[in-house]
Amino acid sequence: MWLFLGIALLLALVGAPVPYLFGYIVDQVIPAKDATLLLYVVIILTILMLSEVLLSYINSVFMFKVRKQITTDIIRSMLN
Repeated sequence: MWLFLGIALLLALVGAPVPYLFGYIVDQVIPAKDATLLLYVVIILTILMLSEVLLSYINSVFMFKVRKQITTDIIRSMLN
């Protein structure tokens, strides 16, 4: 249970700055024509998005295991 909550919290923390960074690129970086800053922000965005994908995968695997265990427990209780 705590693992699920921890992963959900991490997903929220990782995903929260993504819209802000896109806005920062559009409002600040592109008008300033700062290619170096654009590269840094894109690298940060890439890391955040890959982290989000990885955490989502881990969350899916965890939820699959929980569902499997619940289903197994229900079937066992019905057979006994």
